[in-house]
Amino acid sequence: MGTFYVYFASKEHLVAAIKARFVEEALDRLAPVAEMAAEGDWAGLLDALVARAVGFLYERRDLVQVFAQEVPGADTDDLFVDAEDRLIAVFAQGIEVAQTAGALNLEDPLATAMLLHHGIVFTVGHLILFGVHSARIVWSPLRRRSCGAAWSLSARSSASQHVATPL
Repeated sequence: MGTFYVYFASKEHLVAAIKARFVEEALDRLAPVAEMAAEGDWAGLLDALVARAVGFLYERRDLVQVFAQEVPGADTDDLFVDAEDRLIAVFAQGIEVAQTAGALNLEDPLATAMLLHHGIVFTVGHLILFGVHSARIVWSPLRRRSCGAAWSLSARSSASQHVATPL
């Protein structure tokens, strides 16, 4: 078997460990954005969160490619789900802070956070896998679309509840 399996039970366990480290790095990159919440600049907060996420994914595009090609095994699936949940929580926390401040009115902030997170990750992952290797090429249109989509979701939710639309 070799010494590789002394440290990891399988290739999937190695990929899961790399994913955990990747998530820690992503969380460190996204953490400074939380300071913007105190300023009440919700559109700027969302814009900065998306920009940092896109930038990070492009900086680590080698790992994005690995994660896109590796399917977790039954014994590592929970590790991958936990990693994704930690990233989604960052988006959910930002949405909940905006909602508490009255800037958003969403029926399900967690579902919105999941859509936003996966929209960014899968869009950027797809672009990386199919040869768009510059965040600058992607950033401007992705920012307009993802931020617009998030505010649109909020506006629809607010309108359906007869509450003012977000800023």
